[in-house]
Amino acid sequence: DFGGNGWEDSDVGETVREGKEAFLAALSRVKLPFLSDLAFVRFILTDADLAMLAQGVRVGILSGLRRLEMSKNGGFGSAGMEALMGAVSESEEGWPLLADLYLQKSRAGKGVAALGTALLSGKLGGLSRINLFRSDLDDDGVRRLAEAVREDTLFCVSSLDLSWNGNVGGEAWGG
Repeated sequence: DFGGNGWEDSDVGETVREGKEAFLAALSRVKLPFLSDLAFVRFILTDADLAMLAQGVRVGILSGLRRLEMSKNGGFGSAGMEALMGAVSESEEGWPLLADLYLQKSRAGKGVAALGTALLSGKLGGLSRINLFRSDLDDDGVRRLAEAVREDTLFCVSSLDLSWNGNVGGEAWGG
């Protein structure tokens, strides 16, 4: 249930992939100051797609974004999250208005350490809801989020869902 629409390996899938790449390339080059809500549910995002999106984030293309949803996408993980969150950390202003980050039912948890780093950079100061439900969260990600909590960078967060991530060991949770 991590995404996919049944057409990934068909001729239609190739056309959809090309369209997706063209769309993401445009998002990485065209300033959209009023775009506040961006959803990629079951969009079959890959690490390469997030790297392309990261190019725009790095130069402030999507600085007005308030909500980003990349749920039900099983094609990206650590490398994609590192690219995207690294771009947030490296950008001049980050994502100051981003309030909602939905990554449930994905493999984003493999790269949550990068999210922790972005939080520690202070470039996600408006983030209030983070959903990592069933996201393949790992020990390193939990530790990095814990560091963000200790450093008081989650003070604006009102909702944090880490449930159904059974791959995290007891030590990472502090047990």
